[in-house]
Amino acid sequence: MNISWLLGQIFGNGGIVVLLFIALWILVKGDRKLAYRTLVALVITFVVTHLIKYFFPVPRPFVSGGIDVPFSFVSGTDSFPSGHASLAFAIATSIWLGRHKLGAVSLLVATLVAIGRVLMLVHYPIDVIVGALIGATVSIVVSVLTNPNCPIRSVFSTMSKKNKR
Repeated sequence: MNISWLLGQIFGNGGIVVLLFIALWILVKGDRKLAYRTLVALVITFVVTHLIKYFFPVPRPFVSGGIDVPFSFVSGTDSFPSGHASLAFAIATSIWLGRHKLGAVSLLVATLVAIGRVLMLVHYPIDVIVGALIGATVSIVVSVLTNPNCPIRSVFSTMSKKNKR
């Protein structure tokens, strides 16, 4: 077992657990609307990510490089996009849109998840970048459509007013 794989495990898998605990804490603290928006974003992100994986199978780096890895539970052809990164950024972006300080910490954790997946050789950098974009985009759309106080909504509102002039 090398240090890259160990750090990847800690960040890549441990980070998801941390983000889920943050989301659970928000639910317990009474912000049910934010918790539900996060859950909806997670479900949609999961479906979108896995549809892309199904239609565009890409070998993982350890398969392409013929590298022996200390785990066997990962499929060899579903590298693109990263499911861990997409889910981590869906959670983190949802939290950031509802609670900026906690969201900033969550976005840092999500970034560590993405880095960890690359360190473990289960994803290429483009896999985690696209995964992050999917998760963040889905969370923004869910928040804009379901939260009248969404900070992003005011940006769209201002832009449409300028276009009408």
